[in-house]
Amino acid sequence: MNRENIGKNEKYSGAVVLSIGIISQQGANFLPKRIPSRIALFQITIHSWIMYNYYSASIVSARLSEPLDMMEDSVTVLADSNLKIAAEAVPYLNYFLYKLNWESDYFRKKRWDPLPESKRYLPIEEGIRQVSQGILAYHTDPNTAYPYVERMFDSNKICELTEIHLFKQSVMGMYASHNGQFIEIAKIGLTKMFNTGLRDRQIKHWSSRKPQCQPDTLSTRSITIYETAPALILLAFGMVAAGTMCIVENINDYQIIKRFNGAMIPVSIKQLSPNINISRFLNTSCWNLGVFLDLQCSFADEVVTKLFNEASTYYMFDHLHQWLILGEDMNRTVQLLNDSTFSIITDVAITVAKDDNYALYDVYNHCKHCGSLLNITKLGTWTRNDGLKISLSTEKFSRRWNYHKAKVKVAGYVAFRPKDQNLEDYLKDYSTMHTDNFSKYLYSIVIHLQDVFNLSFEILEINYWDKNDTNGPVVTGLRERKFDLAYYPLVLTQDRLTYADVMIQVMPLRTCFMFRTVPSQKMDVNVIFRPFARTVWYMISLLIVIIILALWIIFKAGKDNIDTDSVLVTVAAVCQQGAIVSARLNAPLNKMNDSLYSLVKSKMKLGASKEIYLNLIMNSTLDEIQYFKRYWQSIPEEKKYYSIKDGVKAIMKPGFAYHTEPLKAYPLIERTFDNQMICQLTEVHLLRPSILGVWSTRHGQFQEVAKIGLIRILTSGIRKRELIRWKPRTPFCDEDQQYVSSVTIIEALPIILVLLFGIVLSVIICFMEQMIFRVL
Repeated sequence: MNRENIGKNEKYSGAVVLSIGIISQQGANFLPKRIPSRIALFQITIHSWIMYNYYSASIVSARLSEPLDMMEDSVTVLADSNLKIAAEAVPYLNYFLYKLNWESDYFRKKRWDPLPESKRYLPIEEGIRQVSQGILAYHTDPNTAYPYVERMFDSNKICELTEIHLFKQSVMGMYASHNGQFIEIAKIGLTKMFNTGLRDRQIKHWSSRKPQCQPDTLSTRSITIYETAPALILLAFGMVAAGTMCIVENINDYQIIKRFNGAMIPVSIKQLSPNINISRFLNTSCWNLGVFLDLQCSFADEVVTKLFNEASTYYMFDHLHQWLILGEDMNRTVQLLNDSTFSIITDVAITVAKDDNYALYDVYNHCKHCGSLLNITKLGTWTRNDGLKISLSTEKFSRRWNYHKAKVKVAGYVAFRPKDQNLEDYLKDYSTMHTDNFSKYLYSIVIHLQDVFNLSFEILEINYWDKNDTNGPVVTGLRERKFDLAYYPLVLTQDRLTYADVMIQVMPLRTCFMFRTVPSQKMDVNVIFRPFARTVWYMISLLIVIIILALWIIFKAGKDNIDTDSVLVTVAAVCQQGAIVSARLNAPLNKMNDSLYSLVKSKMKLGASKEIYLNLIMNSTLDEIQYFKRYWQSIPEEKKYYSIKDGVKAIMKPGFAYHTEPLKAYPLIERTFDNQMICQLTEVHLLRPSILGVWSTRHGQFQEVAKIGLIRILTSGIRKRELIRWKPRTPFCDEDQQYVSSVTIIEALPIILVLLFGIVLSVIICFMEQMIFRVL
């Protein structure tokens, strides 16, 4: 207390009150700041906690010394006991007794089967009443029984209550129809309910509370000196440790630790040596880490150089590390620095002493390998009288945004550039937008970063992609640091993320099989009956019979002997009404579901544009894609691939599905398809709509600044404008336009069959009439 700067009148009383408060577990009246005081406080707290545990243990041990002889949780033990048994009449009981396991089978054969049917089942209230008397073992659901137990049992009987499980506790599932449409969405919804605690809340709401056993304290026994010895030894050890720390706390390192602890900042001090493990000592992935390096100590230049080299190797000049370097000479400190991984986010301050004053300098480098120089700017001063004064108050990115034409290498995959055309002119050429569309679109966005940050881009191209390279040459180049940024967007995969970093996602992508859906080529006999509902046909048939009878009576009254005239007149009148036109106009296109399962089952002829990413998509673990992959591999290699032109031409014929990016196919479809074909166009996705990312080297110097620039480009509408410009429009289907097409033999076949049936029937009737009149 004397060293804690406490007043003279309070230090003695404070020590007494503090000790008594902690021992009595009533808390402390103040928080010490010095390490020895905290250790002493901690030891007293531990001592009182252990003493309290010993005191509590004596009471508990005395109560537990006379335990109840509870039966083992096993139905075989229950079967061998003398207790009467009964159960609540529930449907699932027979399943548990006959189909569960060998224990339930043993119980059933020994106790349940010999029991008369009239004595097996009891109502819940009567069963619980007999359980309270200790004469019956009653089977029921605990949630049903607990409210009765709570009302009918006293505290002693609740403590004596024993449960033996016929069906061990388990978690039941929620079922759905096999391969149902709602399985996946239900999984997502239920998982969200679980994570938000809704499931736990409903379990508590609908489950009955288990009656709590509250045993009384029966006896206590004293704790001996031998049992308290560990607590006393721990207390003595703490006192010794606190005394030792108090002796050595004036050493320089401990003074520093004390000051940081006083500011509630955890700190670790390590002597700089050649064997220090920098990657482990300065490692951080979540928290900001301040690094204070005192070069006024007698360190060899080799040791300091090794420190900076390793810090650069492990990218420890990023936004998670803030460096404060105390040096004697500015030139020497700068010479020892390794600024190869410095960037716009580097936070390094060098402090140079002059007499009792210190000058602070902000040090950074935009990109050393791009030709940028080390920047040293006055940050502030520290004096003994005035303390710390910061003169450089502008935000970091605002004062460092100008890269002074630093040369940045930017590369992309370009496969179709004519040899006689300049690369940058080709990337700006809108007339050939259907070729290298990805690269042209992203180039039009990335190029704006030059103006935003005063950069100088060196545009490079990659024109070869090995078919076995799933990551692609762009990721390979970023991994080998051949360039800094990429203007070719790529799908995000786990493998790629181990070699390069994604800055932002900017470009939508999807791939699909495209084909025409034409009216069904199968004969539809129902076309004859489709105009009217079944009940209408019943009424028409009834009216026909009534009309035939009415005409027959009229003809009879007129003394006409031709009885068949009434039938023929009625049938002839009815058959003049036709409905093929309306049925044909109302027949909708039966388009396929957007499912690879349906595509495979359709037995269509398949083809695809030969793209590198096709194998990458096929390696997806999705069940749908793996199912399709097995079918795709069964197709001969020479029949799989078509050029865009040949593939779109083949789509014009029904029964062929062609896989490509819609962005590549749409311009050709718009030129070659008529409006009816466009309306019949159907798509089944292989790669569902996703957003491709802009990639950079891992821990690259331009990663953070490019993120900021691209976000500005997105929010200002430039990205949307370029997307509209470089993305071909979807061919428009004019559904209001009427089409005239010939009736096919398939559509007319039902009517022809009816006509043939009528001809055959008339011939048969004619033949029968001739036979009858000849006989007469």
